[in-house]
Amino acid sequence: MQSWHRWLPIALVGVVLSLLGFSLWKYLQPSTFSDKRDVIDLLSKIVGGAALLTGLFFTWRNIQITQQTAFNSLKISQETLRASEEARLTERFANAIDQMGSEKAEVRLGAIYSLERIAQQSKTHHWPIMEILSAYLRHKSPRENESSAEAVPQYTTEVQAICKIIKRRRTEHEEAGQYFDLGGTYIGKVDLSGAKLRRANLLGCDLHAAKLNGADLEGADLSSANLQSADLREALLPGADLRHADVSSADLSKAQMQATFLENANLKASDLDSADLAQASLYGADLSFAKLNYANLRAAGLQHATLFETDLYRANLEEANLIGAKLGGVNLKEARLAGARLKEADVHEVDLSGADLTGADLTGADLRGVDLRRIVGLKVEQVRAASYYEKNLLPDHILSNITVDEVPHSE
Repeated sequence: MQSWHRWLPIALVGVVLSLLGFSLWKYLQPSTFSDKRDVIDLLSKIVGGAALLTGLFFTWRNIQITQQTAFNSLKISQETLRASEEARLTERFANAIDQMGSEKAEVRLGAIYSLERIAQQSKTHHWPIMEILSAYLRHKSPRENESSAEAVPQYTTEVQAICKIIKRRRTEHEEAGQYFDLGGTYIGKVDLSGAKLRRANLLGCDLHAAKLNGADLEGADLSSANLQSADLREALLPGADLRHADVSSADLSKAQMQATFLENANLKASDLDSADLAQASLYGADLSFAKLNYANLRAAGLQHATLFETDLYRANLEEANLIGAKLGGVNLKEARLAGARLKEADVHEVDLSGADLTGADLTGADLRGVDLRRIVGLKVEQVRAASYYEKNLLPDHILSNITVDEVPHSE
């Protein structure tokens, strides 16, 4: 059947040429020997040309068939190779999992690095391996084993190795909805600088003195985590949850913390210079002795927060909510407080030199010991609304508008 299909074009060409020759002979009707010879010569040329074209057609067709056959063979070979490679990776994967349970530390460490190589080569195995390594961390290095901030967790070498793998993994192998679960683990002092940990579960995780500079922690759950003395310079933390976290003495300079949740967090003596905390929630947070020079706290919620001796030089606090905040000894020199809510805030003896208080709500604020003579945008209505102020520290344009009846409201 296949042979018949192959010769069919030749038969058709023969039939067409025969009909063409017959038609030409009938049409021209050569009578003399010379005329007949000319017609035969013309027909010979037509047949020769047709034969040449037919030959070219079959040559092209054979090349096409050869190329298609080669392509199909290559495709089959590639699929066979891929299946063989996948089977080999699956076998290596199973062997590495078995070795993870070994009593010898060097065998377990070798298995961990073997899993990393498989994850780099195979997208199929990548995320299952990341989940296995995360589970291994949770099981082998739980935070509850910690006896003190200086305690050395069990399997330190393996913990460090897994953290390095997480840091340098191929994130292009990951899909939406795949997030790390390291909740409750003890991974203090590890190097996760630049790691991609977006929306990771780090609830209650011990990351004290960890290197997280430049890490992507957007939307991560770090509530109740221990981040004491951690390096978080230029880290990405928008929308992250750090409620009740201990971030004391941490370096968060230039960190991106827009809309971050920091309610009741401990930020004592932390470095937040030039950090972006726009719209962050810091209700009840302790920022005593913290540095927030040039920080952006626009529209941040600082209700009832403690800012004792906090440095906020040239910080942006426009439209920030500081109701009930404790601001004793805070440095607000040249700070931008336009539209800020300082209702019932304790601002006594605060340095507000050059600060902009345009439109700020000072209702019930304690302004004792505050020199109001170098404040920008201050109006008499704002001073009258305060609970305490000292007349000898008022600017002339406001002092001239304070009546005798208002003297009992000042000290």
